[in-house]
Formats: sequence, C-alpha cells, structure tokens
Amino acid sequence: MKHDLRRRLTIEFVLLFVLLYFLGGAVAIFMFAAQLDRSIDNQLQGLAAEVLPAVDMTANGPSLNRWGLRAQSRHEEVPFSIQVFDINRHLIEEFGPIGHRQLSSGFVRVDGPNQSSLDDVNLRSFFTEIQDGTKLSGYLQVQVSARQRDDALKQIVLTMVSLSPFLALAVAVCGSWFAGNAVKPVEETMELLRQFVADAAH
Repeated sequence: MKHDLRRRLTIEFVLLFVLLYFLGGAVAIFMFAAQLDRSIDNQLQGLAAEVLPAVDMTANGPSLNRWGLRAQSRHEEVPFSIQVFDINRHLIEEFGPIGHRQLSSGFVRVDGPNQSSLDDVNLRSFFTEIQDGTKLSGYLQVQVSARQRDDALKQIVLTMVSLSPFLALAVAVCGSWFAGNAVKPVEETMELLRQFVADAAH
C-alpha cells in the first residue's frame, strides 16, 4: 500500500508537470509569434515608407519604373516583393520575387512553380495608399517571406517536444523523492494507529 500511494503521487505529479509544461509552452510560443509578427510588420511599414517617395505619377497612374531601373543598374537584388496597384486595386507593376498579386494585409499564401517567386510559402503583407496631393491614386504593397519566422517557431516546438521526455524523467525522480517524504509522516501515523489497535485488542 505504501508503494502504491507513493507511485500514484509520483504519476500525478508528473502528469501535472507535463500539463503545465505544455500549457506554458503554448502561451510562450503564442507570445513569441505575436512579437515576431509585430517586428515583421514594423519592418514592412518602414520599407513602404522608404519606397513611397520614389513613386512617380504618370498618365497611366503611379509607377516605380524609374526606381526599378536604378536598382537594376546597380545590380541590386530585391529580396522582397514590391507591387503597385491602381485605384481599382488592379496590379500595375511588380518588382522583386513574385508575390501574392492581390491587396492584402497580414499573412497570405502563394503557391507556384516559378523558382523566382516567393512560392509555396507564407508571406507577410502590408499595403499603403499612394496619394497624388489629396487624391487617392493607387496603392503600394510590400511582401516578405515568413519562412524564417515559421522555421523559428517549428524549431521551438521541436525543442520543447524533444526535451519533454528528459524533463518528465527528472520530474518523476524528484516527484518520487518528494512523495516518499510526504508519505512518511502518514505511514508513521498509520503505524502508531495499528499498534494502538493491536494493544487495545489484547
């Protein structure tokens, strides 16, 4: 009976630890992902703010052709997708890897066989209005691959899952020791009670 009680307390202790471990891990991963998303959004907003002054107003609408030619002449590779849309939200121009060709904000997914595109990955997207004076003339959209963000979250999850058996074993050893110490006063009390009953019976 002594060993049964000790074993049951150890198992309950380990199960409680595992539950709290994964609940705490889920909350930590959620908060980490939210912080990563905010960081990416801030970078995209800063990028859009840098590119926006380079937009030229032409008879056909807003254009980044001169900016694109300058970047091409300097042999600069654009690691993100930059898109210009008209006021009807139709794509006019695109620079860098091929992204999601619709106005969107937050996470979007693009699938395609083109190796020069941001294909088969999640993208983080941000767009802002292009103003001609006080008149809306189009939209500027920037997109970046979220693959590194997704890989970082996957690595955290894999690390947590890989560590859980070792942590559970360590907790089981500690739990068994604590359970033994916790049960000892109860065992002593029960032994005194049994001795008292036996003496009273005689």
